[in-house]
Amino acid sequence: PLRDVYKRQTPYNYPLATTALQVAPAIAAGNSVLLKPASKTPVSAAILADVIADVDGIPDGAFNFVPGEASEIGDLLAGDDRINAIAMTGSSGAGKHVARESGMVNLHMELGGNAPAVVFDDADLTDVAGDCAKGSFKYAGQRCSAISRVLAHESVHDDLVDLIDGQMDAWQAGDLFDEDTAVGPLISEDQADWVAELVEDAIEKGAEIVRGGSRRAPEGVPDELADQFFEPTLLANVPHDARIVDEEQFGPIAAITTFEDETEALEIANGSDLALDAAVFTSDYKRAMRMAERIDAGAVRINGAPSHGLGDIPFGGNKDSGIGREGLDASIHAMMREKSIVL
Repeated sequence: PLRDVYKRQTPYNYPLATTALQVAPAIAAGNSVLLKPASKTPVSAAILADVIADVDGIPDGAFNFVPGEASEIGDLLAGDDRINAIAMTGSSGAGKHVARESGMVNLHMELGGNAPAVVFDDADLTDVAGDCAKGSFKYAGQRCSAISRVLAHESVHDDLVDLIDGQMDAWQAGDLFDEDTAVGPLISEDQADWVAELVEDAIEKGAEIVRGGSRRAPEGVPDELADQFFEPTLLANVPHDARIVDEEQFGPIAAITTFEDETEALEIANGSDLALDAAVFTSDYKRAMRMAERIDAGAVRINGAPSHGLGDIPFGGNKDSGIGREGLDASIHAMMREKSIVL
């Protein structure tokens, strides 16, 4: 029998994968589902809805697709007393708003990220540079698990900056549908404005532009997308008080700052209100585990950029980065009610 009514709010960056990885466990756990896709990317969710509609064994009304602007229907859905659980992926601000509107329901939220990559002086800097470049620029940085700030030991800062700079020729912006494009546009002009604001703040406070730093559209992109580009950017010697060190950027920016010792690295890494992912690069096993235990994050990757597979590793954050963990096994358990019957 159907149990809870489960509402899923999807993100725009992985609109199909994150949807399927939550909808499937919800249905498998016996819930009816109401899917509200991101306002900017509803098409893939609509295709998924067509697929589910053709599946035998799912009763009428067990899966419901409700597209629309979040500003118009979001509060109505979140506040409906027929909703027993809400899962969403989105910004911390959006998550807090949904939590205020929803009342006493089970919340399952993966929210904003600002993953630090902590690089010690005994790390393999060549490998670090490749991982940090990919971690910062993949999907134009529009990933909750993107490396948003690189915390480099002061003795290796300059070498690491040079090595990341050497990686950047491979991360060229271009037309999204060109096979040679590595970095496409941001989701909206407003998002590009936000990235520019954080970069400008860092520069005003003393950060050095090594490469990029401008709102520049590559040749050949459609005119309607031109204002959504921010070129892949490398910032060095970013001051600790720059906003980009603590705030989620969701853009193609590698921001490199320095630390003196483990204590300062932890202070910087844990200074943000966001605590979703982190990475530690070192050849010292004991130090790696010591840092991984002390960094406040839902997951810490050792000697690699944050990665969670296809739902096989629990994913979620602390502080303003969310509530609970998602993943195929974790989500099924989160979407079931536990009842004790005592004889």
